[in-house]
Amino acid sequence: MMQRAPQLANEGESTRSAHSYRASRFWTATLICAPIFGFGGFSLMFILDLSSGDIWGLGLPIFLGVSFCLVLLAYFLGNLSVLWPYAVDVDPHAGLVLHGPLRKLSIPISDVGDVEDSLFWQGYVVHLTRPRAALTQFIIPWYFGAQRGSLIRAIRLASLSQSEGVR
Repeated sequence: MMQRAPQLANEGESTRSAHSYRASRFWTATLICAPIFGFGGFSLMFILDLSSGDIWGLGLPIFLGVSFCLVLLAYFLGNLSVLWPYAVDVDPHAGLVLHGPLRKLSIPISDVGDVEDSLFWQGYVVHLTRPRAALTQFIIPWYFGAQRGSLIRAIRLASLSQSEGVR
């Protein structure tokens, strides 16, 4: 019982100060490299299809090119690159910073809504009260490992303390 009291005090202190939660290095590398290799693979397919010399078969490359441009717009301008962040910084006073591939997004803690477990997304879904372009929620998936529970608690506590402070 004597050892448990300092742990609880430390947990309370950690929720009042900024803390960073990160996914494993493997998943961070996967989330960063996947868009890069996807772009490279698409470019290679596009170039090989154009170099085939079939002038009447340009429908597929044009469709792929337009689709790729729309995906890039949604991914970067729509903030969908942080839908599955590889790192989250939680500051109960300032808000959250989501780290995605080639993108960081700051969200004030007042814009954080409900946090719920979802079987569909295979992780916890954090809903936003105000959308950030196309981003209305983000997912805290299983690849955060042992830090996932602490991250969810920190987000919930920061959101609750903000909502109590507003009242």
